[in-house]
Amino acid sequence: MLCTDGNLSYKGIAEELDIDHKRLIGLDNQRVIEGIYHIQTLNNYMKRWKGWLKRFNGIGTDYIENYLSWFRFMEDNKEYSDQTWIKEAL
Repeated sequence: MLCTDGNLSYKGIAEELDIDHKRLIGLDNQRVIEGIYHIQTLNNYMKRWKGWLKRFNGIGTDYIENYLSWFRFMEDNKEYSDQTWIKEAL
């Protein structure tokens, strides 16, 4: 599932990848789709991800999927301490 704002460029990407696409268009006061896709959830996720990425001072687009997977894993496993992450990385 790809959830985006109203930018039309995402429509072509979703079609090319053959994935479901939910467009949340704020100008149309369209904040929730199907009761679960909410523009604030999307905005909050992007804010957290961008904040997390700042520590790397830029990333290569070839590795963006790896960084997203890493971020998602850390978001889903917040119960681990920083020391645990370092230990596992080593």
